[in-house]
Amino acid sequence: MRTKTLWTIALSWILALAGLAQPQEPIRIGVPLALTGPLAVNGEDNRRGALLYFEGGGFQLAGRKVEVKVEDTEGKADVALTKVRKLVESDRVHAIVGIIGSHEAYAIREYIHAHEVPTVITTAGANDLTLARKSPFIFRVGNDNTQENLPLGHYAYTKLVTRGRSCSRRTSPQGGRWPSPSPRASREPEGRWSNSFSPRSGPPTSHPSSAG
Repeated sequence: MRTKTLWTIALSWILALAGLAQPQEPIRIGVPLALTGPLAVNGEDNRRGALLYFEGGGFQLAGRKVEVKVEDTEGKADVALTKVRKLVESDRVHAIVGIIGSHEAYAIREYIHAHEVPTVITTAGANDLTLARKSPFIFRVGNDNTQENLPLGHYAYTKLVTRGRSCSRRTSPQGGRWPSPSPRASREPEGRWSNSFSPRSGPPTSHPSSAG
């Protein structure tokens, strides 16, 4: 229910921003997703979810026909930008819905902003898209990579370190930060936050918690 509500809000926002030239013009929505490559599982889930939503409304929004144009980004930043440009300039879509990888999202950000294309990010957790590099044309229905970790880090620092515990942070290519146990963190003086980083391609496999 929450996901459907977010989609409804996002698509209402698209209708408000997208300037439709003709009163009865179909609403064309481009869906760039990684359908091949290492992110293909996520891309296929997004494709099915998007089509399921539109099928539920009979492929209509606000009484207008909806045309969905899916493109495979292959999970590559340069391909994602090329496919988005095609959707906007050749297929003349009114909005973009999709994008799996944060690297893809960052690659298309400047183009989307410059061309004022309403864009709904479905999965990419790139923090800056709605923070330092936010745009009035970008809306997300998923979380960013720090959404859970920031309050967790604050709680750990203010509540746990006073009992002799501390946390370190790990970073990822997507820009995420995960509080995680660390031998160095456990040796830090009580009440201090360790600024040490260890590269990693995803969230920690262990349950994120403070080091004892």
